[in-house]
Amino acid sequence: EMGKGKPLIFSPGLFGSYRNFSSIAKSLANTHRTYIPFLPFYDLPLKECNVKNLGYYLKDFCFDLGLKKVVTAGNSM
Repeated sequence: EMGKGKPLIFSPGLFGSYRNFSSIAKSLANTHRTYIPFLPFYDLPLKECNVKNLGYYLKDFCFDLGLKKVVTAGNSM
């Protein structure tokens, strides 16, 4: 988490890493509060590791931090 402004959440893909977004998150921290959460790809049972459940995870992440009207960006590799 870094920066100030509108919340911006980066979501790395299954074989991605937070490092894929760290430099752009730093550069956008002047205008946005940036987050790169660790997604539970390897913590969920295989049957539950899908877009729907990862969406619920991000929804809970936002709720827990009190974030509203967030911008999200992601990639899949």
